[in-house]
Amino acid sequence: MPAGKVEKGESLADAMMRELWEETGNKIHERDLRYFDNVYVSHPEHEFVYHMFSLLLKEKPDIIIDPKEHQAFVWISPQQALSSLPLVSDLDECIKRFYRIPT
Repeated sequence: MPAGKVEKGESLADAMMRELWEETGNKIHERDLRYFDNVYVSHPEHEFVYHMFSLLLKEKPDIIIDPKEHQAFVWISPQQALSSLPLVSDLDECIKRFYRIPT
């Protein structure tokens, strides 16, 4: 799941479009993004907010991985992601909330 930080002066949508470009090689338009929800994360060493967007895809796009960003990608179901991927902290909560998977 593409993710990242908002840079100084960026809107949430601008950050999402930039992260999608950096992590998948796909350019999207802001009009195609839909803000979904957010998840507040609090740990002793840091606090942040995951802002979640959705994007309707008519077909699976070609993915171009920048080796500085990632090593690989895979298309899998939300359940597979939860059970088999080493997700970054609290990303599981975002997946469960978006796909309405009981906790």
